[in-house]
Amino acid sequence: MPRPYDRLEGFIHHAIQYVAILGQAYTPQQADDSHTNMCWNVNQQAFTGHPIQGPTDFIPAFFPADFSLRLLTHDAQTLVSIKLSELTFAQGLSSLKQRLAAMGFEEEKLQPISHYEIPLGPMGEMGKFEQPDPALLKHWSYERSEAQKAIEAVSTAAKFKSSVQTWPHHFDAGIYEILDIPHAAGGHGLGLGWSVRDKVANEPYFYVYLWQEKGAIDYASLAPLSVGHWSDGDWKGAYLGASEAFPAGAEKPQEAIQTFLLEAKATLLSAI
Repeated sequence: MPRPYDRLEGFIHHAIQYVAILGQAYTPQQADDSHTNMCWNVNQQAFTGHPIQGPTDFIPAFFPADFSLRLLTHDAQTLVSIKLSELTFAQGLSSLKQRLAAMGFEEEKLQPISHYEIPLGPMGEMGKFEQPDPALLKHWSYERSEAQKAIEAVSTAAKFKSSVQTWPHHFDAGIYEILDIPHAAGGHGLGLGWSVRDKVANEPYFYVYLWQEKGAIDYASLAPLSVGHWSDGDWKGAYLGASEAFPAGAEKPQEAIQTFLLEAKATLLSAI
């Protein structure tokens, strides 16, 4: 069953595309498309993109609290703010182009991303952005922030070189680390993060998975997790649903979340 804030998340997913578009237009292109990704900044409660250099340097950011797209200085001062509520996506893009042109940028470079599509969701129904319900937004932001902190904590403890990023296509916050495992043949990579509701789980969820160039893990032989579950279907890995990660009345969700991430990570690595 859809979560109460699925509609809110649909609008936010469309709104962060502006941050991705700015990265596509004005930052060096990367083969893995990482120039379009961004980070959920827990302190600012905003999605912040890659720094952009030009006639005026800025950092693009989307703030769900007031549904504004902002261009920030490096010390987080606002250069430009565009309220997206009641605007169509095209109107928001047109307004952004006008502001960039006034700053001296080549606004014709700013074009919608064409190599992936995202669900229309409520934008298909309404045709324009709407101001979020404050209570739903508070709950959504809390879960997103706790997810960001948990993934960062595990990444830091494991001394991963990669950073936790939000990808504009699937809208997951995650990290993917290439692993050096001397005793195992072929390449290996570990992914962990926080995903929106999809085919794996009918609610947002934490995930851990292992990619390996050679061989395959026998998930049926893995010991059950103390927190979370194994998936051995089309997608293989471990997942922990939001309802388990954030049960009603839980005061310390980080303990369960990090237990899941660390235990699933250790179990997968030991299975190689």
